[in-house]
Amino acid sequence: MMLGICFLSAKTYSQQVSYEGRNVLLEDVLKEFSRQTGYYLFYKHNEVKGFKVDHIETNKTNLEQAMQLLLNGLPFNFNLEEQTIIVNRVQQTDSQPEFDLTAVSQQQIAGVVRGEKGEALAGATVAIKGTSTGTMTDIDGEFEIPAKIGQTLVVSLIGYRPQEITVGDTKVLTIALAEEISDLDEVVVVGYGTQKKVNLTGAVSQISGEDFEQRPVTQLTQALQGASPNLNVTFGSGRPGTSGSVNVRGTTSINGGGPLILIDGILGTLDRVNVNDVESVTVLKDASAAAVYGARGAFGVILVTTKSAKEGKTSIAYTTNVGYTTHAVNTDFITSGYWNAKINDEAMYNALGYGTTRYSDEDYEELWARVNDKTEHPDRPWVVVKQNESGQDMYRYYGNFDWFNYFYDNKRPKQEHNVTISGGNDKTRYSLTGATSKEQGIFNINPDKYGRYNLRAKVESDLKEWLTVSNNTHFFKSKYDWHGLGTNFNTVENNVSNDPIYQYHPAYVPRNPDGTLTGYTGINSYPIGYGMHNALESGTMKGYNNGTEMTNTTEARLKLMEGLTLTANYSYREYRSEYSYRHTPQYYSKFPGVLERSNLGALSLDRLP
Repeated sequence: MMLGICFLSAKTYSQQVSYEGRNVLLEDVLKEFSRQTGYYLFYKHNEVKGFKVDHIETNKTNLEQAMQLLLNGLPFNFNLEEQTIIVNRVQQTDSQPEFDLTAVSQQQIAGVVRGEKGEALAGATVAIKGTSTGTMTDIDGEFEIPAKIGQTLVVSLIGYRPQEITVGDTKVLTIALAEEISDLDEVVVVGYGTQKKVNLTGAVSQISGEDFEQRPVTQLTQALQGASPNLNVTFGSGRPGTSGSVNVRGTTSINGGGPLILIDGILGTLDRVNVNDVESVTVLKDASAAAVYGARGAFGVILVTTKSAKEGKTSIAYTTNVGYTTHAVNTDFITSGYWNAKINDEAMYNALGYGTTRYSDEDYEELWARVNDKTEHPDRPWVVVKQNESGQDMYRYYGNFDWFNYFYDNKRPKQEHNVTISGGNDKTRYSLTGATSKEQGIFNINPDKYGRYNLRAKVESDLKEWLTVSNNTHFFKSKYDWHGLGTNFNTVENNVSNDPIYQYHPAYVPRNPDGTLTGYTGINSYPIGYGMHNALESGTMKGYNNGTEMTNTTEARLKLMEGLTLTANYSYREYRSEYSYRHTPQYYSKFPGVLERSNLGALSLDRLP
């Protein structure tokens, strides 16, 4: 097999090519494109050899478009990769006719391409469908191309709809192209009104509610992650129902600050909005937002527009989202009591001159005997009774316990349900949407649970040709119930996870053989895991945090004259929160048959906060 490869010096070349030729070898044209652009050329000589191009004309055409014109109708495709033109032969199938290498005589077709207003369109591509023949219009929009009767001319230009014309007896054509409707005509909500994208001068991003439909999320801040450049959403906790922290364009000030959030024109919170209700989210990022919203918009503005009522037959839609969440970290932690104790003791001894666990050599022998026991062996129990220095029986712990999977559930279920009822006629439109979501927290023992409920009702009526009234009511309720300490997550982050003194050593276990909870080892003064398992296992330490919000906007729009509308509205918003937490005293045992009341902070209290 012979490969034809053209390597040229790639100094400073343009990626545009200009070339005109008739009945020329394809291989020669490829080499010319390579010479003009500085691109390397890669193809199989025996595949390209003998192929001719009837006619090609390019004038400062970008390389990709020129290659499309060149190979149009030929059994080849191409790729432009890393400054290289790669040409490959397309495999023939039985249904495809063999390509005719002989040139076919054509009649000359002339014409002009114009826009909707009659202006000449320069640079439009005119090609014969199914062949390699093509050309481009000149500055006056005129072109010439050889074609046969019955063939189809394809005329295209960026920003215009392509058009196909069948060649007939007429040899002079006038072709009009219609403009392609682009996203520059989309309406964007900005400040107190709307603008077309083409007229925008500020830094504005708009996200359509349709972009959220395929995202398995129940919170709007989750849906906005990665949806807009320079809109940063972070979550500082894995607790269900936790709202994301929203920031526009990085650092704000030394005193902090965040964007102004308006929901249908009312100050609000993103995660109290049902994701299914969102029509669009507009982010105003630069200082121009302050021109409308003053100092409050100095750190950006986020405008949420909910879906409006639309006329039509009454329709009912139901969507659901059911799944589960998992850990985002590797859980293959050390569960060997021997090695965990050894590493911590050595580190503390080197740093402070004493060990953490205060295990003796005899204790380490017991741990070493169980070092390979993944589960408790009857002959080598993880909790044994030994006498202390005072001759009193006391529990000693020599386990290989997996505290991570004891505490945390690897799969936490979550679900969301949405119902929408909408309809109306040319005078009155209405919509009613309802949503509920439930999510289970991370704990295995008495897991925390979060629930959210949304209800939104919209109605709009044209009382007169010049008067439209509407009402938008939204109700939100959230409920979070949990067991354990009042600050479960802060305790895990600040004490259990980061401080080696309070870590749950695999040598320790949550319960003694008689079923009592563990609390202290008796050989050191450190609480086992800062009492987290005591608070969770008891089931008596628990709390709730509920929130309720009601918003309502009543609006009247008066059309005073063409182009002048007066809008008057009244908005009401109320949010109430309820919090309660119950402290109960917790008991543990380090001596068989003896219960002791914990003296550790919250574990010793018996009260409501």
